[in-house]
Amino acid sequence: MMKKRILLGMAGCVLMTLGDWLMLCADPAASGSLSWLTEGVKNMGSWRLNAALALSFPAIVLYAVGLFSIAGYIKDKRDRRVYRALNAIGLTPWLMLHMFYVMIFGVWQITKDLTVCEQLFSRFSWIIMVSMVFMIPVYVYWAYLVFKERTVFPKVFALNSVLVFYVILKGITMILPTSAFRLGFLNGLMSESMFLFFLGLLIFEKEGVLWKNT
Repeated sequence: MMKKRILLGMAGCVLMTLGDWLMLCADPAASGSLSWLTEGVKNMGSWRLNAALALSFPAIVLYAVGLFSIAGYIKDKRDRRVYRALNAIGLTPWLMLHMFYVMIFGVWQITKDLTVCEQLFSRFSWIIMVSMVFMIPVYVYWAYLVFKERTVFPKVFALNSVLVFYVILKGITMILPTSAFRLGFLNGLMSESMFLFFLGLLIFEKEGVLWKNT
């Protein structure tokens, strides 16, 4: 069952990443202060933003299945409760952030007014920082539990972290040339990092490493 739940989590990552790419994988030409308010976004069909929003709902449900299920790898009941609580808190901003950017993109498409979009972002950009405060603690706590050997994983498996993968992928984007591909890849970093995290778990499950001595 654990393998199936991890696979469902990975499926959620694929759906969310697809939505992220639909939002930004287009002509990267931009003239304002926000590099993601591109000509490609302004001129793309509105169906792409609608599809990105629609995909985010099943994606979050599948994320939750995968992320909550791996609490079973945590040895102590109290640690499991804390992890689940942090996970519930951490999942709340995902749809909000998705909606936040999609709405700005929608205004950009409708008005073609760069100034309005930049002011809209400036007025509500605090949402991004607050969302990070909600989202990051669960990943830090998970890595802490693994490193302290309070899970069934070896200590080194703390490196199988969403945050570690995010930093690595972010570094890759810094050497990529400006292109539609780079924008799509950059917009999907969190979901792509989550996919790699689940993949690491799946590999351990497949090899039977986790349960040899448990």
